[in-house]
Amino acid sequence: MLVQCLPNEVTVQQDFPKWVNDVVDDFNPVIINQTDMSSQWELSTLINDVDNISSLLAVRVRKALAKYGNHRILLNASSVLFDVIIQIDSRYTYDGSTVNANQVAVNVPKAIVANRFGGHIAISYVIYSEFDAILNASLETGKEDEIYSVNGRIISITVKVYNGQPLIFDEPIEIVFENFNQNATTSRTHCVYWKFNQTYSAGGVWSSDGCNVSEVNRTYTTCHCYHLTSFSILLQAADDVEIGDVNEAALSIITYVGLSLSLFSLIITLIVMIVYFKRLNYECTSIHINLVIALIIADSLFLFGIEQTKNKNVCTGIAIFMHYFFLVVFMWMAVEAMHMYSKLRNLTHGRSRRKFYVYYPIGWGVPAIIVIITMALRLEGYGTDTACWLAVDKGTIWAFIGPVITIIMLNTTIMVIVLKTFTSVKSVKSKPIREQTRRTLRAAAVLLPVFGLTWVFGLLALNQQTLFLQYLFAICNSLQGFFIFLFHCCLNGQIKNVLFRRCMKVDNTSSSEPTDTTRSTKVAPATTEQ
Repeated sequence: MLVQCLPNEVTVQQDFPKWVNDVVDDFNPVIINQTDMSSQWELSTLINDVDNISSLLAVRVRKALAKYGNHRILLNASSVLFDVIIQIDSRYTYDGSTVNANQVAVNVPKAIVANRFGGHIAISYVIYSEFDAILNASLETGKEDEIYSVNGRIISITVKVYNGQPLIFDEPIEIVFENFNQNATTSRTHCVYWKFNQTYSAGGVWSSDGCNVSEVNRTYTTCHCYHLTSFSILLQAADDVEIGDVNEAALSIITYVGLSLSLFSLIITLIVMIVYFKRLNYECTSIHINLVIALIIADSLFLFGIEQTKNKNVCTGIAIFMHYFFLVVFMWMAVEAMHMYSKLRNLTHGRSRRKFYVYYPIGWGVPAIIVIITMALRLEGYGTDTACWLAVDKGTIWAFIGPVITIIMLNTTIMVIVLKTFTSVKSVKSKPIREQTRRTLRAAAVLLPVFGLTWVFGLLALNQQTLFLQYLFAICNSLQGFFIFLFHCCLNGQIKNVLFRRCMKVDNTSSSEPTDTTRSTKVAPATTEQ
């Protein structure tokens, strides 16, 4: 057992560096003689033992150092398979711990211990040199057909305080790994820790719980973790066609520029509809106002909240509200389709009109029911390591995709019926074929953005190999708000007439006063002559 290599105490401050080196040197024959390095189980057990021993080593140094008052000391020792770094500090002088060694850098923030504990602080780091190539590289939440590799050093971190109270991670520990494979991308990189579990044949499994990917470039990966244990990074094997960082950056720019334009367009649309509400069709305008409000909130959450992954609770809340408001957007699209179908039935069959107020529970209430059920069944599926959205690997994404597919099918059916009726009108049939085609295509161009058929591209783009569809979806869907502004504000006949009459009224008012003055000037001389 490694604990046998650990002396009970050290009493002379000057002996600390030599003492730590001697203890670590004594580990080598024990490890070589008692550990089968080809066994995943024994390797996992060895990591657990080394972590515990290094922590005990740091605690004993801390106890000895406490006799000499407030001091700071940094000790380094190396063995064949790992390096040990120990930092002892006083709470009153501790301003954070930063270590950079053997292809990994760590920052343990001051907030972990500041103003909370008394006595000395003992921090131990163990950086493993060869284990990354031996330890099982499976991800706990990964699929069976997904292949991973350890792409950085394995490092264990422990922090012990004088009174033994648990740490509270107001800020995350930042770990910067040097990438073994420099083709790493954000979408394929996972910040993980080794989850010891005897039920696994390897003695544990890599898990991403509590760790987020902060930044990935060709050379380094930065992780933020909210607990202590053994950390590393996993790289998922690339598919036949890889998106790459360039395409990811391009898709991000297209999305954010498009959403910014959409938000501006939606705000203008909302203002126009509210100001001239009494002069427009009450039912259609009410539907469009609800749709625009929901889309403004949804796009705003996406624009400012999709990447807020540092705080798990905040990220979960953002994902829940985004799920709700995007469902509201689609539900009001469904309401508009149902309203259009209802008016069509009234026109052709003379049936009574549906009460408009029944649409509000559908538009706002049905999405709430879906979100509440999803939260009750799988709350952990809200928010991922890379985005504040629904998790794909946990199946939560289907709580959004399912309703969207249903609404798209409904709206497609309604659109076909409307277009069929459109082309059967006598005034359209009497036109030349070119004019008839133009009218049909124009009607489809109005309905497609509103009814959300652009999300068909999004559903097809879930396959990473369909890069063209991802670009098509990013362009069309991020500009959906602009499409609504174009077709339901700029090209809306009612709004155009209202604005035209408003402009004419202003023009007549401004021109009436000079006209009266001119007439008065002409009449005045005649009166004088009389």
